[in-house]
Amino acid sequence: MFGLFEKSYSEKSLKLLTGKLIEMNQDSYWYFPDDVPSVQEIQLDGFGSLFGKKKEEKLTLAKQRNAFSCAVMVVMADKCFDGDDKDFKTYLEKGILNAFGSKHGKMVIKSFDDVSSFKDFSDYGREWALSKLD
Repeated sequence: MFGLFEKSYSEKSLKLLTGKLIEMNQDSYWYFPDDVPSVQEIQLDGFGSLFGKKKEEKLTLAKQRNAFSCAVMVVMADKCFDGDDKDFKTYLEKGILNAFGSKHGKMVIKSFDDVSSFKDFSDYGREWALSKLD
């Protein structure tokens, strides 16, 4: 009876994904293409960037980078995953929580909700990751 609730993926594959996600989060290792907004472009430029047009520009750049990053994470997870399709979402979320910690990891997982509004960056991230991880 308890076997019905066991995960179908291995701990080895989860550790591999966790390591890749940690690696991706370190700017010194993963360099996204130049046309993907950088972390520096997203950061606030002082008090003025909290309002009006500047705020909207920063938010758009952040969402574009997020859509790209989320697609890369999904491709990474897909490359590492060795379980049943029904467990993929749980596997990805567990890998994110392991890599980023509980608080930040939950924010990363929640950020996947916004990806569809920047499908072009999501598609680009998927293509880019597939070319890098093959």
